[in-house]
Amino acid sequence: MKNSNLLIFLFLFSALSMSGQGTLRESADKLNKHIGVAVSSQFFSFPADHPYKTLLKTEFNMVVAENSMKPANIEPVRGQFAFAYADSLLSFAETNGMKVRGHCLVWHQQIPKWMNNDQLSREELSAILKEYITTVVTHFKGRIYAWDVVNEAIDEKEPDTYRKTVWYKVLGPSCIDSAFVWAHRADPSAILIYNDYGGEEMNAKSNAVFNLVKGMKERKIPVSGVGLQCHFQLGKLNADEMKKNMQRIAKLGLQTQITELDIAIPSDQFTKENAEKQAEEYKQVMSLFVNDKNCTCFMLWGLTDKFSWIPGFSKGKRGNALIFADDYSKKPAYNSMFNLLKKMAGK
Repeated sequence: MKNSNLLIFLFLFSALSMSGQGTLRESADKLNKHIGVAVSSQFFSFPADHPYKTLLKTEFNMVVAENSMKPANIEPVRGQFAFAYADSLLSFAETNGMKVRGHCLVWHQQIPKWMNNDQLSREELSAILKEYITTVVTHFKGRIYAWDVVNEAIDEKEPDTYRKTVWYKVLGPSCIDSAFVWAHRADPSAILIYNDYGGEEMNAKSNAVFNLVKGMKERKIPVSGVGLQCHFQLGKLNADEMKKNMQRIAKLGLQTQITELDIAIPSDQFTKENAEKQAEEYKQVMSLFVNDKNCTCFMLWGLTDKFSWIPGFSKGKRGNALIFADDYSKKPAYNSMFNLLKKMAGK
């Protein structure tokens, strides 16, 4: 099926199935569950009545900035903090009764060049990181539901399982503990998450993440939970293995959060059949979320395929990964999630 035909199918399916039946947010609110979406940079230029903003506030009760709260955007020049975009998102969320996740404080990508310098001394880079975390978390104190404190610090292929980032090279793995301690001191009420990809199911990556947070708990580091990014490709999800991983994290006394969900389809396979398979996989992840009291939020990494990061990252090999099409119409993936949420909320 050609792309244009697929869009027509998706639009008609959505219109016939969902007209006047409520929203994701309404059912999530009844279940006291957090369901949200990553907000793209285009958000900040859209007028108040733009479909993008309308969908955000009607369908979701939580948002996270896709890029505008990353270090490269917050402190592009040392000592000069740029909070305007982030403050704008916070204002939108608060006006519309939505919670906000903070993403992210410590990462090896999207950090300013002046900070990404492994020639700095241990003392100086440690002071830089402490100042950054303290300043940013204090600025948003009491307004951020949860922070992704450390993002993607694990590389299971390394002998010690740590990614060899600037932070690791200069500060060593203890910088992970320090980041959580500094974030907690700045805002004791915020949920503090270790966030990573590829470790959603039972595998070497999730074992390394599990051992990391288990050690943090044993050292009494204020970690609240594990963020499971969930950047899946169609046909690769193993929900049973993901459930097992979530259960063992829960036994540590930690939350799980689904933080960056999308399910990409190969670009030459945008068919009705695969749209329905994708819908079933979205439903499986949603089922894990609604049936697990320890899983505290469900975040999609983008609102619409129009602004998804997937095509650019995959060099055009994958796409169609989200629950709203380019024209903001609801796709089968939306319907599958909606129907499950509505059913659970009606119990």
